[in-house]
Amino acid sequence: MVGIYVSSEFLIRGSRLSASMAGWSGEAAGAVILSLASALPEVLTGAVSSLGGAPALGIGTLLGSTVVISTAVPSLLVLAKGDVVTKGRLSDREAVVASASNALVIGLLVSGLLVREVGTALMLAYAAYLLLIARGEAIDQDYPPARAGRKKAVFALLMIVSSSLLLYASASLAVSSSLALAQDIGFSEFLVGVVVLGIGVELPEIALSVMSSGMGEKGMALGGILGSNTAKALLGLGLMSALGGGLSLPLSIQSVSTAAFSLISPLILYMMIRTGFKLSRLDAAMLLLLYGLYLAMLFLR
Repeated sequence: MVGIYVSSEFLIRGSRLSASMAGWSGEAAGAVILSLASALPEVLTGAVSSLGGAPALGIGTLLGSTVVISTAVPSLLVLAKGDVVTKGRLSDREAVVASASNALVIGLLVSGLLVREVGTALMLAYAAYLLLIARGEAIDQDYPPARAGRKKAVFALLMIVSSSLLLYASASLAVSSSLALAQDIGFSEFLVGVVVLGIGVELPEIALSVMSSGMGEKGMALGGILGSNTAKALLGLGLMSALGGGLSLPLSIQSVSTAAFSLISPLILYMMIRTGFKLSRLDAAMLLLLYGLYLAMLFLR
């Protein structure tokens, strides 16, 4: 946990420095840099499980973590730091992309059409979207690009890379310990992915969101939450299918519940953002209630 919080702080500082040099808003830095770095544990967990012949574990991790980051994480952010007000433009678009991406991959999983070629196409679509933001769609006109020397740019890059690596190593240690405990008590492979890994890999997102908000970057925190959902859907499941072949959703109460909640929770978060372009404490309470309902559905027999 100490490693997660230390790496999170350095990642936030590196992201803010990079954003200021590029003239990006905090939301843009969150949607591109923070979201990709914080989604790294889920993406790599899915890839390793696919290569290891345990795709249900990876699917459960990616879908389960989507529910967590769309409900529990923004709720904790608001309850800890107060209402989150956005500028509307990037957060609105990122919420639409995240919701559409989740709907697309769930449809592909249910139909069994998430084959290797489709997975490759999903990864290319994700790369294209990041390029769209990086090429100026998210430029903040109120904060034009700052002049920075080569040393400062290299320093920012080193901060982001090193903190991302430490973040992944720290999260991996926490997750592996939780996984061993869950297997000892007899959870199924999918349920281990949803409950243990799905929650465990969200430690970086929770740390990044709360700490970036504490540094006055609530827009960056929200951008990271929304962008992470897109990364998990397009990059995470896309990479799994590209590496391991066709993927399909295992049929059970837990898997159907997880698919349904991973589909509706980003949509509900989007509607909350779209109404007034902010998340209030009432919104946070409703999201926590939705997450509690999801947990109850998971353990129905």
